[in-house]
Amino acid sequence: MEHEHFGPVALAALERAVQEARRTGHRIVGLPHLLLALSEPPGGAAARALERLGVDRVALRAALQRRLAPPRTAFAGVPEPSARLQRLLQTVDAESAAAALP
Repeated sequence: MEHEHFGPVALAALERAVQEARRTGHRIVGLPHLLLALSEPPGGAAARALERLGVDRVALRAALQRRLAPPRTAFAGVPEPSARLQRLLQTVDAESAAAALP
């Protein structure tokens, strides 16, 4: 997943999402993987935003980890982004590019 307008924090979150999908044997990296990755650094911007919204980060992570339980047949290759994740990333990339224009 390459996104030229993403900064290092966003790219690190995407990499953590891929790692989580790979760790659990999933063929697809989805929005739950990304949300799990974004909520990981307790002091990170996403974690702080969730906290301001009243979301219990620990409970959210536990629920996501239950939802992302390994499939019966684990996938050993490189997981691909889901269609929803691709659309989200394209939108964010386009918005980032537009914001960077003079």
